[in-house]
Amino acid sequence: MAKSRSAKKAEKSRAQKEREWDDDASSCSSRETGEACSPNYEENPLEFICEALYEKRASVRESALKILVEFLRSSYRYGECDSWKDTLSQQLLSILRKGKAKEVDLASTSITLIVATLGASDWTTGTVNEFLPMLQDTMLNTKQAAAKASATRAYGMLCYIGSDDSETLQTCIGHLTKLVSTANATAKSEAFN
Repeated sequence: MAKSRSAKKAEKSRAQKEREWDDDASSCSSRETGEACSPNYEENPLEFICEALYEKRASVRESALKILVEFLRSSYRYGECDSWKDTLSQQLLSILRKGKAKEVDLASTSITLIVATLGASDWTTGTVNEFLPMLQDTMLNTKQAAAKASATRAYGMLCYIGSDDSETLQTCIGHLTKLVSTANATAKSEAFN
């Protein structure tokens, strides 16, 4: 009986710790120890989101990705995206490598929105070169339909916006065609010759 009480107590403690970040990220429970407080969403939303993307718990990262997608869809955010583009792209790339299907879905949507916001630039071209192999792997190897669809959409948008030459764009179109086409390989290759 004592074990069940202690197990319940430990479970309650874990659940409370998980809610701390979600419920009130602007408060700092460790002020006595001198540790830095979490950034406040109202003061700097992208700093708040980036900080959450470093979390180990998938639920926290997923919540941060949802907030990021809503933030980017709410209005044109060029200045904010430009300031945080490197940090966001590295975190999103990491999530594409190791994340669960829902995280991959949201990360793909997020990078699409960031690249669409920033438009064609040297940074976008470099980012496209980093993301395309990961997105292609996701498109081919992920079993969840939503993650696969988001990765495919991201792949197409990144190719379109970030390709600096027609050869790269044609290669991207070829990969997308192979993914979605039901025709045989010769018909696919003849379409681009």
